Amino acid sequence: MSTVPLGEICNVQIGRTPPRSDPRYWGGSNPWASISDLNQGLLITRTKEGITEEGAHAGKLVQPGTVLISFKLSIGKVSIAGIPLYTNEAIAALPIKYPSTLDARYLLRYLESLSLEEGANRAAMGRTLNKKTLSELPVPLPPLDEQRRIAAILDKADAIRQKRRQAIAHLDTLTQSIFRDRFLQDRQWESAPLGSISEISSGITKGRKTSSALTQSAPYLAVANVQDGKLDLTNLKSIEVSDEELEKYKLQGDDLVLTEGGDPDKLGRGTIWRDELPVCLHQNHIFRIRLPKDSNLEVEFLSAYIASWPAKAYFLRSAKQTTGIASINKTQLSKVPIPLPPIIFQREFTKLSQQVRIQIAEHERALELADQSFSSLQSRAFRGEL
Repeated sequence: MSTVPLGEICNVQIGRTPPRSDPRYWGGSNPWASISDLNQGLLITRTKEGITEEGAHAGKLVQPGTVLISFKLSIGKVSIAGIPLYTNEAIAALPIKYPSTLDARYLLRYLESLSLEEGANRAAMGRTLNKKTLSELPVPLPPLDEQRRIAAILDKADAIRQKRRQAIAHLDTLTQSIFRDRFLQDRQWESAPLGSISEISSGITKGRKTSSALTQSAPYLAVANVQDGKLDLTNLKSIEVSDEELEKYKLQGDDLVLTEGGDPDKLGRGTIWRDELPVCLHQNHIFRIRLPKDSNLEVEFLSAYIASWPAKAYFLRSAKQTTGIASINKTQLSKVPIPLPPIIFQREFTKLSQQVRIQIAEHERALELADQSFSSLQSRAFRGEL
């Protein structure tokens, strides 16, 4: 399949950011896109910020239907302008010179398939491409009808992936919705401080001195691994520990793990450890909450309550905040009041939570297959094999 340099079939139009210090340029009605706006999907229909007519004066208006691509910092994010807009200098707009020879959705799908980081120059603040490099990108150029056929096939395959993601996103919020309806709507339960009904402990400290000469390597949870309602174990690190430390900091099934700090809106994020690994410890910036065997509290209930707005509000009131980072200590965490509804209600909630998790796992497996199928179609499409 013959290729043509991108700059021969598209204009490469770089955006601009008006001076932030001048209020004359900001808060206007002209949509202004930054890289974060490209996260909303393949069609941009709104932007977080707007600029005034004065702010737009030095920029160039991007017309609806124009392909956009990020080429600084977060490289290779693509979208299509769904409204007239302006962009910042990290986004290139690619108005097509000859619409009879190039389809916009085909171009978007092709750019989406590239690993643009390979052609990037290392810059002071991350990876970056430049206008010249973008203009030289080779674009396979089959006949227009074939381009549209390829784009339609990839659009259909992508729609399957998006439906799976939407289903997972819905299920992710379903547990909290059920919890809110059953336990937070005008219900008055007895309560107890968390520290009186559980064991709370901090984890192992990196860089500490150990008295034992005999150590072994063990994985540990750091802040980045503990997300809101789930674990991310893709970049799990290890630490050298003694047998005593291993016993002290080893996680057990149904331990609740919480971060001690972070962005204020993410304070106290956490989830349940479900023996994802045979052995795993937790770092000192992660609290471990362990319920006793005879507890009248279900860990699923406790986890959902910690993630709910009453607990989040308590954390925000109690937290120490500096330069946009909030943190809580063990004493503050120990005092959070935990409602104690009848155990039968909690067990019903646990059962529903388990059913939701099973459905999420099924959708995640299907999404993995859909992603593999989409990648295969992408690869074949631009080799002329579809």
